[in-house]
Amino acid sequence: MPVVTVTDDWWPQWLQDFASENPLGRHDVEIAKILATDDGNRDYRQVFTALVAPEHLASILEKPGGIGHEVASSGPHPAPFRGKWDYAPRFWIDAAGTSKEKLEPLVVHWRSGNQTVLLPDQGFLMTYGLVPRIVSNADVLEMHWDDPSFPQRDIVVSRPVSSYNFPTYTGAYVTVEQEYLQDYSTIRERALVQVYYVQREGPLTEEVIALLSGNEIMELRLPGRLIDLRLVNWNGRQSALAQVWGVRPLLEPGDAPVSAGRDNPGALVWPGIAEPVTEQSARGISLLHPVYVMDSVLEIYEGLPEYSVHPESGSVSYGNQWGVSYARRIGRNLIEVEIKKLYEGNHADTIRHWHRHAVNPPADPAPLRGEANVGTRARRIVYGLACLGKTLAELHERILGQHLPPANLVRLDIDKLDYFGWWTVDSVEPITRHIPLGLSEESFLSRCSTLYSLVGEGLSERHLRQMLKRLGVPPPFVEELRSIKLVDHLIQVATMSYNTGLDLDAEGSVLHERVLSEDPKNVLTHLFALNDLRQLHSHRMDSGRQSKLRDALKRFGMEPEAYRGGWGIALDTIYDSVGDTIEEANRLLSQALQANS
Repeated sequence: MPVVTVTDDWWPQWLQDFASENPLGRHDVEIAKILATDDGNRDYRQVFTALVAPEHLASILEKPGGIGHEVASSGPHPAPFRGKWDYAPRFWIDAAGTSKEKLEPLVVHWRSGNQTVLLPDQGFLMTYGLVPRIVSNADVLEMHWDDPSFPQRDIVVSRPVSSYNFPTYTGAYVTVEQEYLQDYSTIRERALVQVYYVQREGPLTEEVIALLSGNEIMELRLPGRLIDLRLVNWNGRQSALAQVWGVRPLLEPGDAPVSAGRDNPGALVWPGIAEPVTEQSARGISLLHPVYVMDSVLEIYEGLPEYSVHPESGSVSYGNQWGVSYARRIGRNLIEVEIKKLYEGNHADTIRHWHRHAVNPPADPAPLRGEANVGTRARRIVYGLACLGKTLAELHERILGQHLPPANLVRLDIDKLDYFGWWTVDSVEPITRHIPLGLSEESFLSRCSTLYSLVGEGLSERHLRQMLKRLGVPPPFVEELRSIKLVDHLIQVATMSYNTGLDLDAEGSVLHERVLSEDPKNVLTHLFALNDLRQLHSHRMDSGRQSKLRDALKRFGMEPEAYRGGWGIALDTIYDSVGDTIEEANRLLSQALQANS
């Protein structure tokens, strides 16, 4: 094979994208991948990451022709040697004659049949206390590893299996958050390198023809990589196929952004406290000395089942591990925290997280203590809905003679809300999450959809239809109605009974006809508008959606232009209006029940 001299940084032009690739250009770094692109050019790429002692790094990166390009293993399916089992499972990357013969891989790898498995090293996972979570993404299995104690999700993400079905592969990968890679490199005192194998078919350019010099195959042994260039005929087309085996640097030991200070928050300057606060000095601070944080501090805990977030106080706990318990909400979006208690029972990373959301103390917090916030607004809706369930259950028993638990009508039960905590119900928790003032329009519509799921979808259409039919409302009319319209018509019939003195049980059909002829105002107008907002969440953003949004907001007495800077206050108004509507519905049904008793 002829020896051809080229510059050390030479790559075939059709692999320049890989040559210039910056693995650290994204926060979730690919430390292993198998990627095959079915574009007719036989594009295949494979990358693995290994640890290298800094004193061996130069010899690894400069070795002519590179080193081993994948993770080797002592299996699978070992066999006895001379009748004895002398087996230990091992993984390594061959350093190919350098001063370090075998490198420790950061991802383990093996093949079985037509399946290739990529999994992050369990030592790395254990170092950071990571817990796996299985996710189905587009019908493909992914494994996500989280640190639940902080919390931080998706520190490591893996699509662990690549399947080979000639001539294609399905992709597999392992990614790690960049700060964890840097941290691991530092605490292990090892540099990280990546070994790779890439191939791709490209055109027969003048440069390639000159390099081949009339040969069909040639090799280039350059510092850190081996290039195989050859003529191929594929589907009747002559072209060049380049294969490259190589090693490239990833990062070196430096700071430890995860592990350094994990057990000590350091000296933090809290607004309202003159001197920096340390773990030691916090012990001398008065128990009653508060600091103030924005309720955005709750975002990383909201929606995670392992955390308990109390929406009315702003307190948070993680099982019996830790808790920010001495907290209380003031105003719309502030949380007042006793700083001494914050330092007493929490991890350093929790303290630092709350510190990142700290703000200056209000001039006078006393007037803010009675202001509404998302917790008080959500509580009003939840208990209003539960009370409506009790009233509907009483009405059901009166009309049909059957006792029903209120939860059968609205999926909420006051006794259970009181016993377990009203905010702990799965259908309730999403509406208790903090509401940023700068909420986007899309997020506003999403939250409206979530609110409607609790209020509208929790109503039992079956039992509501039974009541209306028993009252004498024609079945064809009833069958056309859905949850909110069923309740609204029931309220109208019951209110007509109260206003006219006609008996609800005996004159139900007459009351229904009076309602239709007099066309009274809908009681649940705001819930109908909320339903319209819910439906807009799934619509694409265009002029039609904007027109419907304007119409729905007008029924709340709102104008969209007022919220271009943020939809948080708009959502407050929605919550308040829904709370008003539910309480008014319960009042009207209750007075009709009393009048007919």
